[in-house]
Amino acid sequence: MVYKASRGCSFNCAFCYNKAFNKGRWRAWSVDTVVEDINFLKKNYKVDAIKFYDDNFFIDRNRALEILEKIGIPSHVEIRIDMITEDLARKLKELKIGECLIGIESGSNRMLKLINKGYKVDKIREGVKILAKHDIYVTYSTIVGLPTETKEEFSKTLDLMYWVHKAHPRSGFTLGAYLPYPGSSMYQFSIKQGFRPPKKTEDWGKIDRFRKDFSSPWVDNKKVWRIREYFKFFSYKIGFLNKWLEFRIRNRFFAFPVDIYIIEFLAGLAIEEKGIIGKILRKIHSLIKKFK
Repeated sequence: MVYKASRGCSFNCAFCYNKAFNKGRWRAWSVDTVVEDINFLKKNYKVDAIKFYDDNFFIDRNRALEILEKIGIPSHVEIRIDMITEDLARKLKELKIGECLIGIESGSNRMLKLINKGYKVDKIREGVKILAKHDIYVTYSTIVGLPTETKEEFSKTLDLMYWVHKAHPRSGFTLGAYLPYPGSSMYQFSIKQGFRPPKKTEDWGKIDRFRKDFSSPWVDNKKVWRIREYFKFFSYKIGFLNKWLEFRIRNRFFAFPVDIYIIEFLAGLAIEEKGIIGKILRKIHSLIKKFK
């Protein structure tokens, strides 16, 4: 079940829509209101997990922890990496956090400064180690193709993602090209650096990090899509497949992505248990996960 307990964010990431859309304000339902709503859902609709869609559920740490403690069911939350401490990670584990979404954004300190994240790569590594220690599943979000980003800085982000993969095995990734949002702090800068805003409203629908046909002035989005898929496949936790993916990433070998289509085809059969092959693949994958 998806639930939104607050709106907005008080931080000022330069790529984010919040400054324009929410005027930099953070507005939240009271703890009692949120708990009452979720208890209603638990009682009447047998809801047994909640995905909080707040831009940052932990703007008020004490409020967030009180809500999680009172609802007593597994939850998905969004939080900043520089908020992670040993004490908080311990509490998240105790409070049945099923997954966190954390934007680590870039492996380049210059890019982190450009987008006004307020921390450096060392802080990211520190937070990742803590989350790994407490065995909390995290999806890490990253951005490439930022204006003025160099090939070396792009590569640093891939290096960071690979390091996270090795340091925190129970993690996933979402990688996307930078999207210039109107009203964001970087929007006018993006135009000066070569971005051409769509002239038709419907064409804004193509400004989507998950589309291969999104045309970025600063990065090849088809390449970004391939890299995202390779990192996504780590979640299957299949030894020989992981070795192959690691080889591709370490050697920056992203050409000839036939394997993406094969893996997605086989995964589709297994997930839907289509035919005998699909059922066998599902069984094999279940056995692999069981004995890891």
